Amino acid sequence: MISAMTHHYIYAAILIFFGLLITSCQDKSSRNEQPQPVVPVVQEQPQEQPVSAPQNTQNQMTSLGKATEDEVQIARTRFNEFKSFVLAYKGKEASLMLSSSSLEYYNNLILAARTSIHSPKDYAILEKHLSPSIRTNVKIIRDHLSSQYIDSVNAPELYETAFNQGWIGYKTLMTASLTNFQAFEKDGNRYLSADLHYAGTVKDDLVLQIGFAFEDNAWKIDLVPIFVGLDKNIRQFIQKKNLDVDLSIDETVESTKDSLEPAHWKDSIHRQDGFSVKFPRSPLFADSDGNHVYTSQHFKYGQFIVSVLPNDPDLPQSPYNEKLSRDRIISAFLKELGASGTQCRYNQINTDHLIQCDFQIPDHSSQGKSVWIFTPDHTYQLLNIARQDQFSDEAAAAFISSFAYGLK
Repeated sequence: MISAMTHHYIYAAILIFFGLLITSCQDKSSRNEQPQPVVPVVQEQPQEQPVSAPQNTQNQMTSLGKATEDEVQIARTRFNEFKSFVLAYKGKEASLMLSSSSLEYYNNLILAARTSIHSPKDYAILEKHLSPSIRTNVKIIRDHLSSQYIDSVNAPELYETAFNQGWIGYKTLMTASLTNFQAFEKDGNRYLSADLHYAGTVKDDLVLQIGFAFEDNAWKIDLVPIFVGLDKNIRQFIQKKNLDVDLSIDETVESTKDSLEPAHWKDSIHRQDGFSVKFPRSPLFADSDGNHVYTSQHFKYGQFIVSVLPNDPDLPQSPYNEKLSRDRIISAFLKELGASGTQCRYNQINTDHLIQCDFQIPDHSSQGKSVWIFTPDHTYQLLNIARQDQFSDEAAAAFISSFAYGLK
């Protein structure tokens, strides 16, 4: 279907450097006043630039030729720093690396979302002049954030929240690389651009660009050329095929919802600890004195954790061999959480011991489910904790039932 192809391009624009935002932050606002909606300044059409220049709607730039070797090294280093923060879900650190034009882009998204809430008639007029990616992002913001949070958030907070609580574009950077570094003068400062390649651009034969702006005595990441480049491709494709962009935007918004449901989670295989499980997204890993902990966050259904401890089957007091040791492990964990209303049940998988406990954490208005599997060689613990009003038995059950161990 051609409309599906349009949806694919728009979806790519959403996934690269924006994300779905966690609803647990929705009541973060402490402001008493409601800000007045402001119509964001968003250019209707991107300016045509020379092929060698970065696609940027903000300012005219003067080409200075190829970047120096030192500048190439600086840009690669900064990009790798940014990439490492993104892949580790370090939202605050990543947001501090963004250029002023990048933050202005996200501020325009916030203003557009506020206009759609407080002045829907004005937004209906404005929407016709917004790019497909901005219109889609506004719909996603409205779907995943409360009006109170939209009214209180600023651009860095929006970006930080997206990174920390379910940013869905991180996989793009796992395959990202830079080539063709060029230098420009922008606002009296040196500005660098590079072609950005990742798995999607190779498949779609796209060439996108990313910028590096020298601001406040540091090189900042400018994402605006990426958005402008993608929107340009989307517009050209829509015009060429005479497509219904509204239908494609609606399809994209629905796809972002569906992609986060348990049925779409992918197997995460960890042979070093002999297990696989379906996490909401690639987990973070930590080694705490031999206790291997894998943690994945879902924007709605909370934290999903697998921890693995080695067992010595020759020790009589091993939790695999001794019930008292198993009880102590479970009791200590629930006590540390401040759990109450705990209901546990015992089962066996061949000769392995399986104990599942459902509990509540009143001090944090949270609810959880945990399963311990005691084998001769390992103690596996699966845990899902979420806010009580968002905890899903179905999501927890899907996570637990996807778990497999004994992998070689």
